[in-house]
Amino acid sequence: MTHPHPARPGAMTHAMNATRLPTAPKVLRIGVMQGTRISEERIVRDRSAVTVGATERNTFTVPSGELPPSFELFSIETDRYSLNFTDAMEGQLATPGGIRTLAQVRRDPSAQRTSFGHRVALDESARGKIRLGAVTFLFQFVAAPPAMPRPQLPAALRSHWVKNVDWTYNSCFSAFLVLAVASVAYVEYAYDPIVDDALALDDARLVRLLATPPPVAEPEPARRSPPPRPPRPPTPAPPRPHRPRPAAPLPAPPIGPAPAPPTRPAASPTPTPPPTARSTR
Repeated sequence: MTHPHPARPGAMTHAMNATRLPTAPKVLRIGVMQGTRISEERIVRDRSAVTVGATERNTFTVPSGELPPSFELFSIETDRYSLNFTDAMEGQLATPGGIRTLAQVRRDPSAQRTSFGHRVALDESARGKIRLGAVTFLFQFVAAPPAMPRPQLPAALRSHWVKNVDWTYNSCFSAFLVLAVASVAYVEYAYDPIVDDALALDDARLVRLLATPPPVAEPEPARRSPPPRPPRPPTPAPPRPHRPRPAAPLPAPPIGPAPAPPTRPAASPTPTPPPTARSTR
């Protein structure tokens, strides 16, 4: 049984080395917690400095009166991140050497004293949380996730624009446009109608007709009406004289012999009743 030489890698080692992908440096992942919920989370892919403050130009905008308008929380030095913290900040820092509070980190000789507080270098295995008032910053180093691809349109919409042209519609529209332009050009430049001189107006006469305004009728002065007269008292009417009515005219006498007057029948004698005897006592 033969054993491979210990200084020479075997075939399996060559295969593992061939499939091993080159490791890229980890990126910083930061989350901002206000109260009990995370309000913002961001991954710094370009390994740039991270600033916090009240202005909108910072990486994270936090309302805090204990910070200047812009404070560099994570800075880059020799392609490594460094944590900057002030004396008012509290929190914890986890490193391969263990978990320490910021108060213990301040007493560590590796922490560098600065004008605003302290600065400590971080490796890619460090993680921690920094608390300033009601705002807490959580950070850790993670492998850079794959970049999201840019949104693209479907293949049907990304086809060449020539394939989507409606040639029938565009041909009809072009022919109509050429015909319209040619008609306007013919009427404007080539068409010269014959105008009768008797009906034509020269320019001077036309200008006089257009420039002479029509006469304006002057309003007649308003006549003053006489003042109203006071009402006259009623005058009694004179009594009318009594005139007798004229008598009716008598009928004319008839012509010819007068008619005989009518005769009345003779009255019969009234019988005298006999005397009645009266008794005497």
